[in-house]
This record gives sequence, C-alpha cells and structure tokens, in this order.
Amino acid sequence: MSAPRPQLDLFKGKQARDAGIEQTSATNSAWLALGIALLPVMARTRTSATGEEMRVWLTEHGLPAPKSPHAWGALTQHAVRCGIIRDTMRTERMRDVRSHARRTPVWEFINTWRNHG
Repeated sequence: MSAPRPQLDLFKGKQARDAGIEQTSATNSAWLALGIALLPVMARTRTSATGEEMRVWLTEHGLPAPKSPHAWGALTQHAVRCGIIRDTMRTERMRDVRSHARRTPVWEFINTWRNHG
C-alpha cells in the first residue's frame, strides 16, 4: 500500500503563509519597524540583495536578532508591501554555511527608496 499523496492547494498554502506572517509580525512588531526603517539606508548602497544579504547588512548596522527567525521572512514580505523591494524573479545560492547553498530570491530595491532616509 502506498503512502497517501500530500494535498496540493496553492490557495490554502498562501492562506497559511499569510497567517504565519501575521502571527510573526505581531510578535516582532517593534523589530519589524526598525528593520523597515533601515532598509532605505541599505538601498543607497546597492540596487538588489537576497534576504540573506539583507539579514547580514541589517544586523551589521544595528538591527538585533528577532524573537523568531521567521521574522526575517516577514520583514521581506513587509518590505514588498511597503514598496521598498520587488521580486526580480532571479535566484542566487545562499552563502551562509547553515543555508547549505540553497537557492534564494534576489530582491530589487525600488529606485524611489534610494534617495530617502
């Protein structure tokens, strides 16, 4: 007898993602505000970055570790919703050894943010 096939439902998957982002955002709201405030500063130093590069830059420039590592994904999604970054539809390999060189999206800083802050 074969194992049951997993249920594949994009709509429910997006709902679960959004619920997780909402919960993580509530738990890390002050941290998210600090990260969002620093991203325009980062945007003046480059045109694009991976989430991993954002994490490294932000922590090097004073953003403390969040309560949950999931907050990094929430920060990225908030930056998209705020119009700070957009998906380039490209990927790069992550460089942190703990990430096992997996592929990660490359985000473009939207031009209007390079001149703020």
